[in-house]
Amino acid sequence: MGKPCDQKLLFPNAKMAEKYTVSYNKDPLVRVPLTYYECLMHSGWHVATEKQRDDNWYTRLQGILDKIASKQRS
Repeated sequence: MGKPCDQKLLFPNAKMAEKYTVSYNKDPLVRVPLTYYECLMHSGWHVATEKQRDDNWYTRLQGILDKIASKQRS
């Protein structure tokens, strides 16, 4: 599992997080590219590998809550 959410870089907007990931992923030595995602808990944007992002407890919880909300709307 990756770093806890509060120990990751926090960007104020998606544009800045995207620029960081693009710059990072240009490095030819990078084996696992970074992606960026919104963090509602910290009101900003984090970067992580896709696996780290999927393993994040907050992301998993948000996914569960989204599924519950979509079933209630149906």
